[in-house]
Amino acid sequence: MDRIRSRWRGATAEMAEYAVILGLVLLLVAIFLLHTLVLYPLVHVAALYTLPALLAAWLLRPPAAIGITILALVLHSLDSYMDETAIYNWASEAAVIALVSGIGIWGAEQARRQARLARENARLYEQQEELIGELNEERRAREQSLGMVTHEIAGVVTVLSGYTQLFERPEGRRPEMLERMVTVVPAQMQRLKRLVRDLQDISRLERGRFDINPTRCDLVVLARQVVGELQTGADDHHLVLDADLDSLPGEWDCDRLAQVLSNLVRNAINYSPDGGDVRVAVDRQDGRARVSVSDQGVGIAPEDIPRLFRLYSRLERTQEVKGTGLGLYISKAIVEAHGGNIGVQSEPGKGSTFSFTLPLSDRKPA
Repeated sequence: MDRIRSRWRGATAEMAEYAVILGLVLLLVAIFLLHTLVLYPLVHVAALYTLPALLAAWLLRPPAAIGITILALVLHSLDSYMDETAIYNWASEAAVIALVSGIGIWGAEQARRQARLARENARLYEQQEELIGELNEERRAREQSLGMVTHEIAGVVTVLSGYTQLFERPEGRRPEMLERMVTVVPAQMQRLKRLVRDLQDISRLERGRFDINPTRCDLVVLARQVVGELQTGADDHHLVLDADLDSLPGEWDCDRLAQVLSNLVRNAINYSPDGGDVRVAVDRQDGRARVSVSDQGVGIAPEDIPRLFRLYSRLERTQEVKGTGLGLYISKAIVEAHGGNIGVQSEPGKGSTFSFTLPLSDRKPA
């Protein structure tokens, strides 16, 4: 549609230019006829031949204006010949017409160049202002996200430190406390590992050194494993695996895809504060593997969707939900490194469905 509009605007501008040229030619003919048929020999109107040339200078591009000027000189010469004007007078008038027209064309072109330069400067200034705004927004988002990461790490350290101090006391060695410690400490260590891994991935992505290691991987088995692991920590949610296929093998980095799927399922849990089902579906569509994660949570406004996969991006209306703003950005990088695509469908108040597709070709991604 944009291409059609552009072509239509170009065709309209070209037709308008042809109309102006035709009008100026008719004006020249009218001046010629005015002098030869009406005013001759009462008054000489050679000076009027400069009018179409000056109009052409300001309304048309230089080549067209020069063409109008040449036509004016030809008609003036024919007029002078019919009028039997002295060669000296004819040459003087022709020189004046050429000089005035030339100055007009040069002045109009200089004015157009200045106008183009002013427009270009204005455009560059607007781009600079937009870039500064984007950089400031990115800096604020980075500071906010790093603050969240620091807060998350501090939370893990606080929990581990608390249990360490508790273990040093006699009451901390009671069976019920040891049983609780065995559950909490490994979970906090996994949380810390995820945070460190996310920071390492961001560093690799910013340096352009992010890569994957494809091996034989079964998406159905992988999804079943991730759902089983995350269900243990999601008491208020019911994680469901929908997979009509017994297996869906391919050449992928299984560890990285587990990272993507874990990010999506954790997001679904975090953004579904009232609990409910979180459904993970694995299927084959149009010759590609497809994995989707659906929740019954708060949903996402349409204007916020383009920001979801940006680095350090977190939506204002969901700031109360824990997170660092890194997971979706890293997930997108992982999926695209496999030659796949990731996207989301969502409606506020009705939940979201994040899905990604992967090629099923046996050759390894580049």
